[in-house]
Amino acid sequence: MTLGPALPKALRGSSMIELGDNLYIIGGKSNDGSAQQNEIHQLSCISGLCSWTTLTQQLKVAREWLVAIPIVDTFCH
Repeated sequence: MTLGPALPKALRGSSMIELGDNLYIIGGKSNDGSAQQNEIHQLSCISGLCSWTTLTQQLKVAREWLVAIPIVDTFCH
């Protein structure tokens, strides 16, 4: 078994979704019990090398224990 890269920060109560070839971690709460998070982290892999990026786009309201559901664009038209 090969472990991937560590998250930018330890989180609990976040939501995870897969979109295309990427994995996203949304919201949550710091493991130290401090503030809820509004950040979105993206895991991308290219040629077997994976890395996390914190997106500039954020949740409008910080949340933990949220539900995230990917919806295709054609559903919204």
